[in-house]
Amino acid sequence: MIRPCLFAFAGVLLAGCGASEVSFATYKGEPNADGAAIEGEIAVDHGRCLYLVTPDGRQHLIALPAVATRWDSSHATLTLSGVILTPGASMVFGGSGLTQPLNSLQWKTRPSNECDASLIWIAGDSAGPPRR
Repeated sequence: MIRPCLFAFAGVLLAGCGASEVSFATYKGEPNADGAAIEGEIAVDHGRCLYLVTPDGRQHLIALPAVATRWDSSHATLTLSGVILTPGASMVFGGSGLTQPLNSLQWKTRPSNECDASLIWIAGDSAGPPRR
């Protein structure tokens, strides 16, 4: 079951929903410039892994571009190109999907083995709330 919870990131993020640590995946190189987009709700699975859950219920492990992802320890926030990523928030991410093995991406921070990586969204350097 995926449930939103409060947490703070720091290369590893500390969950406020009863779990010990949550990892977030980052990849090396320039941000993904593919033109696709995905919309969903940011969630943490059992306090361990960062996902985007689409309206049809599928969970996509979010791989963030290391060069565009910033941790602000003074405010305990994770941002992607200035957009704060918060569990429970609806977001649209640019980028593309990955259905190949994890080794096909150059990871800076590899996802935890506990994360479901059957669907991965390789986020570009843009994210924001959905336009209605």
